[in-house]
Amino acid sequence: MKSRTGEEQILYLLIESLRKTGIKSLAEAFELFDKERRGSLSREDFRDVFKNMKLRLDDNEVDKFIDHFWRDNKAGIDYEAFLRIFQRYQLKLEDDEQRMKKGNVVAYRIPDDVIRLKKRIYEEIQKALSKKGMKIDALFRTADRSKDGAIDMAELRCMFGEMQVKLTDMEMQNIFSSIDFDLSGKITYGEFLSDFNKTIQSDTATLLVQEKERFETQQRENASMSRQYQAQGENPGFSGVSRQSPEM
Repeated sequence: MKSRTGEEQILYLLIESLRKTGIKSLAEAFELFDKERRGSLSREDFRDVFKNMKLRLDDNEVDKFIDHFWRDNKAGIDYEAFLRIFQRYQLKLEDDEQRMKKGNVVAYRIPDDVIRLKKRIYEEIQKALSKKGMKIDALFRTADRSKDGAIDMAELRCMFGEMQVKLTDMEMQNIFSSIDFDLSGKITYGEFLSDFNKTIQSDTATLLVQEKERFETQQRENASMSRQYQAQGENPGFSGVSRQSPEM
């Protein structure tokens, strides 16, 4: 049997600790860790996680773990990158496992025109929020009519409408899909904030390059996970496709 790497062992201990505390999804875990509601996790955030979870790790082990995953994420780890860390080692919580059983795990590439459209929309929302003296978390809470901490497509459309952003049905579908990183059919605050901050803080050219690199990385990881599942006699059907562009 293949032995776990140091990073994998720490993630395994973290998953077990989350299960014991009743956390049922990685989305819920991300929001728990992101105490400052920045939409990304800093090195200090993860140090606090290990401390609060009472994991028996020495400082050297923690430093090695953080250095490994923060090497290329100096600005912090957003929700999408957070998911990939656990997916790399096939580590999931209860709701994540149920979601995977319902269908194939697919690596989507978001079309360039959808990225450009979302950049424009988010800039419009940022200006509208500034004029209203409103914060992004308050906007999200208002849109979350079911008060379950996540919004569906209808609620996202209402949220955009509050900011005077009007989209066609096809544009709305593509924007929603580009934010719903874990393909759950709902967008958590962590997902939205991560995507909003990343899009606002980066220029369009950078966003296009980042999406290409993200898609290629996900394809490689899916191929690796698929080989591991096949070796175990399972066939989860990992694949990679590009999403349809909206007609504009």
